[in-house]
Amino acid sequence: MRDEEDMVTEPIEKVWVSHLADYLAEGCAYRLFLNCPPQNENPGKLMPGYIQAILGSVYHELYQEIKNGEHRDSDLTDLLKVRAKENYSDFVKRGNLVAKENFTSAEFIYDASRKARNLERIRDTTVVRRNSTKSGSGGFRKSGREVYIDGFQERVTGIIDEVKIDNNGIVITDDKTSVILGEDGEVNQSYRFQVITYALLWSEKWGEEVSKIQLRSRSGNVIWSEDKSNFKSEFPIIISKVRKLIKVLDREGEKPENLANPSHKNCNFCEHRIDCLPHRNLENQLSQNEACVISGRLERIFPLGVDQFKLTVAIDGKKIQTTVNRNWCEFDEKTKLPIQVRLHAFFPHATNQGKLNSRTKSHFVSKL
Repeated sequence: MRDEEDMVTEPIEKVWVSHLADYLAEGCAYRLFLNCPPQNENPGKLMPGYIQAILGSVYHELYQEIKNGEHRDSDLTDLLKVRAKENYSDFVKRGNLVAKENFTSAEFIYDASRKARNLERIRDTTVVRRNSTKSGSGGFRKSGREVYIDGFQERVTGIIDEVKIDNNGIVITDDKTSVILGEDGEVNQSYRFQVITYALLWSEKWGEEVSKIQLRSRSGNVIWSEDKSNFKSEFPIIISKVRKLIKVLDREGEKPENLANPSHKNCNFCEHRIDCLPHRNLENQLSQNEACVISGRLERIFPLGVDQFKLTVAIDGKKIQTTVNRNWCEFDEKTKLPIQVRLHAFFPHATNQGKLNSRTKSHFVSKL
């Protein structure tokens, strides 16, 4: 947890729809609090990050700059790549944990190119709008790619990947690069609430009903969709929850950890789990399918090449082994053992009770 004098206690300025969606899917309000400005300027020690998050941050920076009339003649693909590399370097220099990145990989090039094409479309429409009459809602575009939206007195904001208006009605689409449907065939509930919230905000801004919401994979295929007959009835529930949430966020600045709702599901991919004291209530409560937090006595460190360690940890009297990224440990092979440690984002092995699996791109081992 951050030091008391460093704790930000100002009211939340903006709530991003993506973070709000996690909360609406029975997520953690404390995580939402830490991810919203001004709290996100002082987040404490974060779990290791990776380039997708950095690319997303750069994208939003450039989006705002383009809306302000900048980069009229710039090569946006090159600009996005350069900014991403700079931000990655700054991230490392600040001492933040981050996965090693390959900026020449096909995955990075694809993601950067896709985001750059979206920015080019935004620049084209921005130029057109600057030379024409503003729309009837403060100059915001009503449809197309990357449509800005806000609501609740501008406290909730987001960018819709696509709004399409035709004879079949109004369709809102959100693009996802991760898994949309679970093994049971059910849609990720956070993603579902995200597009429902987009539909709610868009409908209130423009006074028209959204006919359909859908989620599209990175391949361009629509994986899931829902008609208004199913989702419109949830608008009043979302409105009520968001209004209550904003009131709670505004008054919980001094003790924001009271907002926490720790569970293996909520804490699974939370970037704040290293410093989160409420999360530690889950220590050594192992769950087969969720990333857990585990404490024990580190008894052996065995180097594996230049990048990894194999650790032997005694947990509740039982020795367990795991392989970790050496750069994501608060010790090295010269550390005098034994020491007490806490392992963040580790899974029980499916068949071997004497082994733990670390999350490949984001785990951490801290000293107690």
